[in-house]
Amino acid sequence: MRKPITYILFFLVITIVITAFAGCEQSKDDIKTPLPECLRGQTFVYDELETGEGTALYTLRFTDSDYYLNQDGGTGVIAHGTAYANEDKTLVLEGANEITDAVYGGSAFEETYAELVRGGRKMRFSPAAETTEYVYLSYLGTFFGKTGDKNAILVLERWHEWYLYTDGKMLYGTYEIFADGKIELNSNDGKVYSGSITKDASAAFDLRKIKIDLTVDDTTASFTFCEAGEKYDAAHAMGTYTLSLYPEDVFEIHGIDGFLKAFGTLKDGEVTYFQRNITNRVEEKYSFTVTKDVDTYYFPETTPLLPRSGNISKDTGFGSYWNAGTKLEFIKQAIDDDMPAATELFPKAEVTGKNNYPDFGGGLKAVMPTVGTARPLVLLIDFPDQHRPRHVTAENIESALFSLDDSDSLSAFYYRSSYGKLFIDGKVYGWYRMKRPRTSYESDSEIMREAVGYYINNSGLNLADFDADNDGVVDSLYILWAGNMESGTGMWDSAYRSTWVNSPEEWGRKVTGYIFVPGSTIWSSVPPLKRNTNSLIHETGHLLGLKDYYS
Repeated sequence: MRKPITYILFFLVITIVITAFAGCEQSKDDIKTPLPECLRGQTFVYDELETGEGTALYTLRFTDSDYYLNQDGGTGVIAHGTAYANEDKTLVLEGANEITDAVYGGSAFEETYAELVRGGRKMRFSPAAETTEYVYLSYLGTFFGKTGDKNAILVLERWHEWYLYTDGKMLYGTYEIFADGKIELNSNDGKVYSGSITKDASAAFDLRKIKIDLTVDDTTASFTFCEAGEKYDAAHAMGTYTLSLYPEDVFEIHGIDGFLKAFGTLKDGEVTYFQRNITNRVEEKYSFTVTKDVDTYYFPETTPLLPRSGNISKDTGFGSYWNAGTKLEFIKQAIDDDMPAATELFPKAEVTGKNNYPDFGGGLKAVMPTVGTARPLVLLIDFPDQHRPRHVTAENIESALFSLDDSDSLSAFYYRSSYGKLFIDGKVYGWYRMKRPRTSYESDSEIMREAVGYYINNSGLNLADFDADNDGVVDSLYILWAGNMESGTGMWDSAYRSTWVNSPEEWGRKVTGYIFVPGSTIWSSVPPLKRNTNSLIHETGHLLGLKDYYS
């Protein structure tokens, strides 16, 4: 009886061994190994503008075992899953959407990169450490902590600037973040404060999980990301300014350009703060009283803020616009989910021919239809020496200008103001990088000729699509340019509307009325996009034949 049992056990062992070998042979074709050191914990960047593909900035981020494919401009994470590497340096990105042929390169003797194909397009990602602007954008924000037993607020700002407020004192300077997580803060008084930045690996690049440890004057300081408890907006002729309130009575004011304008404490109506001044840094501490009425803070008329870098008095430190007697009224932000969209309030306007209000007196004549539908053409341009903000795309600018679902858009403003009789339905092209440095151009017409000509010759732009009333004249051309305004430089020191009298005849449609606007009046320099359409709404009024009316 034992011999049959022995045979059965023998055959079972043979079967198990054969199955095991078969399994080994099968796995040889797809050996999944952990991600290599050159990928783990790293961020890679693919910029469409630099490759001539479009405007988006993509980031490919790896943890020890996961990947995140992100597109700037509000799209967010577009693919996420588990990542493996194979022996032939191919990548397995599980959960990927329309991603194929993922590979990587990198060793001590070759360039590190990650490459994949998405939607039929090959995308080659470079290390984010080589794209310094993105690296710094990753850490911008306000951090709360302690230096010893004293509460402290640390702000990491654009232009590599930092501000540290603790125990009634302000330290500031420039900072550097290194690939190994080291951070160095170079202070204005010549000191260097060093430390480290660590992330919670399980939090998947969540800014709120970043920890910053510093040594400040032989005192250990630890900081974590802090979100404002309350925010207030003050609408002004120069744009919207945002007041943010943090713990320990600390407050910040950011301008439309996204930069920090003021930083200090606001307690029981008493304000003590330090002003951030681009052109002439004011180190003096300012103190004054503000009043509050329910959800509104009223700042004095001579608040020494910085509306624009060119509008600051070096003698007084006061912004010239505030000296004109304009009060800053910061009204608490509120989101009204019940507010109906403009399309629910009015029917969309139909094209009914050209109906322009008459021009009284001289000045600029109306060029855009004032009833029906108007279709302006919008171009985003930057220069070899003045690059665009990476987070600003044609898509989010088009939404900011022409979406009726956004009550703050240019279209929604004129749609409401005309009781649904005017619908401004434009299109934004971009980005186009001009052939020469910005300083080499002598006129706006030279710039428009190059930029419009490029899109006609290379992107199939047909100006007839932007002549809604079919009068042979483009409804309007908007040029939004990158870079800072510079006082006393002619076309680079302001936003304006003008007339082009000699646009090229071969374009098939005349371009007469146009708007030449610094993009910084529309978008902020720091994500998320803080959109403000005040300047364009004003200049668009001139396209409709409206005059300037100032007090």
